[in-house]
Order: sequence, then structure tokens, then C-alpha cells
Amino acid sequence: MPRDPSPTALYHVVADHLETFLASLDADPDAKGLPAYVQHEFYDYLQYGILAHGFLRLGCDTCKHEMLLAFSCKRRGVCPSCSGRRMAQTAAHLVKRVIPWVPTRQWVVSVPVPLRYWMAASQELTAKVHTIIRTTIGQYYVHQALTRGFPRAKVQPGSVTFIQRFGSALNLNLHFHCVFLEGVHLDRTEAGLKPRFVQGEPPSDTDIAAVCSCGAGDAVQKISRRIIRKLRHLGYLEAGLDAAVATGYDPLHNDAPELARTLAASVQQRIAFGERAGQHVRHIGAGFGREGERPLLSGPRCASVHGFSLHANTQVPAHRRDQSERLIRYTARGAVSLERLTQDANGDGSSPSLRPNLSLATTG
Repeated sequence: MPRDPSPTALYHVVADHLETFLASLDADPDAKGLPAYVQHEFYDYLQYGILAHGFLRLGCDTCKHEMLLAFSCKRRGVCPSCSGRRMAQTAAHLVKRVIPWVPTRQWVVSVPVPLRYWMAASQELTAKVHTIIRTTIGQYYVHQALTRGFPRAKVQPGSVTFIQRFGSALNLNLHFHCVFLEGVHLDRTEAGLKPRFVQGEPPSDTDIAAVCSCGAGDAVQKISRRIIRKLRHLGYLEAGLDAAVATGYDPLHNDAPELARTLAASVQQRIAFGERAGQHVRHIGAGFGREGERPLLSGPRCASVHGFSLHANTQVPAHRRDQSERLIRYTARGAVSLERLTQDANGDGSSPSLRPNLSLATTG
């Protein structure tokens, strides 16, 4: 059945308010407007399902029935249909062709509010932060193998990461969902054998809360310290100070000030433009906690420190491939769920995600 987004609340919000929003930016002499790719995201979504913008003609050789199938927008930020198809295809591919039949565990890492904003504007910074997170968690499984006598050069952890850019209210909330194999692979190439999987032990609450000194116990502590050190090196935080103090370094503000304003508002769940706009958002605070702060256990296998949060309580047994696919669907899902969006009589949404300003702020 061809997808038609026009009856949905999301489509009505974008169609009714996009031109007004862009016109307000054009009318502001101090505004430079949003980047072209942001506008293309929404315009392509509005063309989705309209035959005039391109279609396939499909026919059956037996019954001679024919139908026209409009092109999809193939965008990544707004369209729930395109995001849903990509989610399903990615999950099926990873479960069938990539992830072996071994236990897996999801590690979810959230970061302080300022870092969410900085990463949203910099793919390079996001990649550096992800490398720190992936290698730090991987070291937990490697350390377990070392304590069992396996040589370091022969063991290798495995993982796949999904970087989500949104929160439950469509606010900007860039965080990491890492699906790790619950163990390591042992290289046996020299013996002419295939790699053997060595299953590890699941992390305990004590491990996650940073009690032990070598394994996952200081994972969240190590992640926070290494990322803060990297931010100081890159100029985002003041060097030579014990506390994490922002320097004010913001390349996005110079290159695309309106996008910077929108992202900064979204990361704090504020309205960026219009009659209900909050104060002019530029400073978003330190958000890295206090020096000497110890990890706080906030739930089963969940700890936080310095504004970083690590949750690792979701585990899938080796034989439950259906659960693995559901988990990856969850980690690879799109930002917008049409089932959670409603619109009341005066045009406002029952969720802040329906406000056009906030919806715009979550894209990019």
C-alpha cells in the first residue's frame, strides 16, 4: 500500500508552519537563515507521496492490474516512513549477516548538555567521543579475557553503535547506543582455526558504579575523564583548571548563527523563535558536575558522573535472535513516532514535539 503522509499530524504541522517560519527568518535583517540542507529536509518530506514529483508504474503480468507508487523522500531526519524502512533493513542485515550467535548487551551512554550541542555541530567531535566510549567499554571485556590467561594481542571485542540525536520530546539529545558482544573473539589464525568466542561475565552494579579499579567498574568514570581531557585538548573546555569550564568556543555560531540558536534552544527544550521564544540562547552552562565527583548508582547497572550516564542492563541471550532484531530496531529507530503525536483544536500539540520551532530544532 503506497504511503501517504498527508493525513498525519506531523505533515500538517510542517505544511502549515514551514513557510511562515522561513519567512520570519528572511524578514529579520540580522538573521542569516538556516542551512540549505535543513530546508531541503522539510521540502522533500512535503513532496513525499505526491505523484507529480516522480513515481514508479507497477503492473502484474497475470492479472494486468497496475498501480502508481510515488517516490519516497529518502531523508533521515523527519520522515517516519523512510526512517522506519531504514530501521527494519538495518536490523535484519545485522542479525542475519553481521552479529554472530553469541550473547549481546546494550550499553547506552548519555553525555552532558553542552557536549550534546557541540557534537550536534561537529561530526569530527562526535567521532572522537564515540571512539573513547567504544574503546573504554571494549576494554572491560578485554580485561576479563586477560584475567583468564588469554594474551592481549589475540583477543578482540566486537560492537556496533547507533548515534541517536533526539530525546522523547524531539529535543536535541545526542547519545550513543552501543550493542556489544558479551565477550571477545580469540584469534586462532596461527593454528589454522577460525576465531573462537570467549564469553565474558555481565557487569554487576558494583562494576558500573566504579568500585573496582580495572574492569567496567570505572567505565563511566573513565569515559567522563577521557572525554573531558579531549575537550580540553580541542579547546572546548579551559585547560589547566580542575573544574570543567567552557571556553565559549563555538564554530557553528560563526558559520550558521540561526542554526546554532535553534540547536542551543532544542538541547535545553526551549522554543527558539516566535512569540513564545525564550531568552536569547547562547550560553548553555558547564554541565560537567564538580571536581572529585564519584559515580552514582541510579538503577540496575546504571551509573552517572560528571553529567555522563552509562546504562547496561539490557542483555540478549545468544539464541534469541528475535530479541536481537527488536533491540537493534529500537537503537536504529527514527526520531518521530506518528503514534505519539496528536494535535488539539487550537493547533498546538499535546507534546512539545509538535511545535514547529522545536521540530525544526531537532534536524541537522
